[in-house]
Amino acid sequence: MEQNLLDVLDILTYISDAQTYELLYWNQSAQNFAYNRNAVPGSGCKCYQALFGQTEPCLNCQHSLLSENGCQKQYADARTGRSYLMRRSITELNGRSSILVTGTDISCLSLSAANKNISSFAERDPITGLFSQAEFCRQADRLRHEFPQSHYVFIRMDVDKFRIFNDAFGMQEGNRLLSFIAQTLRQHIGPHDCCGHMFADVFCVMTDQPTNDAAEKFMSSIGGSFCLPNVGTSLKSTPLLPAAGIYRPADNCELSIACLEKAGFAHKFAKTAPLPHCKFYNDSIREQQRREKMIEFQMEDALKSGQFLVYLQPKYDLHTHHVVGAEALVRWNHPTLGIIPPDQFIPLFERNGFILQLDSYIWRETCRLQRSWIDQGLSTVPISVNVSRLHLCNSEFRSTVVSLTNHYRLSPKMLELELTESLFIQDADELAQVLQSLRSDGFSINMDDFGNGYSSLNFLDGLEVDVLKLDCGFLKGHNISPRSRTILRHMIVMARELGMQIVMEGVETPEQAQLLMDYGCDIIQGFYFSRPIPAEQFAKQYLCSYSAS
Repeated sequence: MEQNLLDVLDILTYISDAQTYELLYWNQSAQNFAYNRNAVPGSGCKCYQALFGQTEPCLNCQHSLLSENGCQKQYADARTGRSYLMRRSITELNGRSSILVTGTDISCLSLSAANKNISSFAERDPITGLFSQAEFCRQADRLRHEFPQSHYVFIRMDVDKFRIFNDAFGMQEGNRLLSFIAQTLRQHIGPHDCCGHMFADVFCVMTDQPTNDAAEKFMSSIGGSFCLPNVGTSLKSTPLLPAAGIYRPADNCELSIACLEKAGFAHKFAKTAPLPHCKFYNDSIREQQRREKMIEFQMEDALKSGQFLVYLQPKYDLHTHHVVGAEALVRWNHPTLGIIPPDQFIPLFERNGFILQLDSYIWRETCRLQRSWIDQGLSTVPISVNVSRLHLCNSEFRSTVVSLTNHYRLSPKMLELELTESLFIQDADELAQVLQSLRSDGFSINMDDFGNGYSSLNFLDGLEVDVLKLDCGFLKGHNISPRSRTILRHMIVMARELGMQIVMEGVETPEQAQLLMDYGCDIIQGFYFSRPIPAEQFAKQYLCSYSAS
């Protein structure tokens, strides 16, 4: 597709982040109309102002976002004298929950004609021409009612490493790839099947397959079609490997949207399944789904009642034999389940956005602990806290951490900000500006999991990072290969010459600790020295003796 369909449609279109209200996209029709971002149709209504920098959305419209038809308003523009029918709904853009606003000029149209125009646009994905997710579910419900004897399965699928393809070849080639996938799906489904495009590279299919083996063969056939040499240079040179979650409903009573959700749960496990990377929804996945629903139902109350606890894992200096820092980690002290480890709730919170509230709570608790220790006369140490991608999209992030350290009268150096390597790869240009501002405020920046991504070296020159935390994968158990030793030694030398401090994660044995000391690594973190422990134990075990020394 040589030109984005959104830019050729005569429909004003705006897309903003559903949490920060940052404007992510406005098409050519919108830009032709509005001389600036504040001159958009509907900007006189508080709910539309929220799209362009306001912090409080209209409460009524926020509620109506959850309804099937979204929020709809008629708007008269005093500047031009034209009238617009505006509609607002929740969608997804590149995996981010987003707000979609569309507007049709109804100056020369009847209201019913304008509604039909917008509805037609909402039913089809503009890039692929496939059904939108909502329309896919409606069509699937209709087909299951009309053909009750069919053996339908629901499939949610994506393409492995689509983000890397998009970054390597650009958005236009990425859109061509999406269009090619859509064309492939159309060619494989039957006359009474349907398919849709959900977001990014995620597609949905409902197809009549009498057995699970037939469903797997269907996916294998799609994967085989991706290898055909007829799709352009960049696509020909890229191996495309689909991964699919599949759900077979027991009867036609279950709504299609629920069936698609279950296929989505199975999809999480698809890439680790054997070829053709298909995973069927089963009892174990059903139990995990039930558990995640329970977690989502309880997470707000858990935060309010203080069930989330700060645990600290010490950072140990190999030369001075002192604890010189710690990493703040979270544990959920559930009233009936006991201590829940983070890997059972953090991935879910990152998907549903609750990580924003949880992280902010951990930052605040970390600062409160530091202040209390200082007031007790203890010589505290810097503590690093995790920062997610969602925080970096929030324009208030910098002011939030600055106000926290000011409120608790802490030096910014006592609150280190830890970001995973993947964030540096995905958002390098924008991230460099944010980090520069934070470092000018006095905060120390840690890059976590260094060496765990696809590209680790080419962006170090453009990003000023204070601490490089080497991924535990470099150690690879008790027997470190000669090649791993060479890589590790040169990584440490490189970081030192770039003026960075090195922290080695995942150190479990005295042999590993001795090797790291021989290579010039100063600080280690891992089970060899200490597991993550409650904050009170950390203070009693390390800060008291540290201050006394």
